[in-house]
Amino acid sequence: TTADTTAEPQGAVVENSNNDDIEIYCDVKRQLLGGPQQTKLSRTALLTHPEGDGAIVCASNEKNCSAMMWSCSSGEKLQEVFRRRSRKPYLDFTDVSADGNGSLIAGVVDGSVEVLEWC
Repeated sequence: TTADTTAEPQGAVVENSNNDDIEIYCDVKRQLLGGPQQTKLSRTALLTHPEGDGAIVCASNEKNCSAMMWSCSSGEKLQEVFRRRSRKPYLDFTDVSADGNGSLIAGVVDGSVEVLEWC
């Protein structure tokens, strides 16, 4: 898993409020690459970094049945939490910490919710 920062600008045609088609370009600053397969629809979460260092991305790695977390500012993989009870992947994530600082993350799995603590 690596961060790719060499992507070319991506173009898209969007419709503005006047129903006019306009072309826009975005520079991809950081691409975070996760697991090699995805057969289930899962949702990635953008969360506040618990140590106040910007934001983190939390995503499911279906092949390893793990949750992967990256720093948005550096692209560095910070942590990977492996499921030990089941071989089912996480489907969704959300911050459930009392102060919203990303230190506790709930991961939804088929039929249950697991609370992950930032280490």
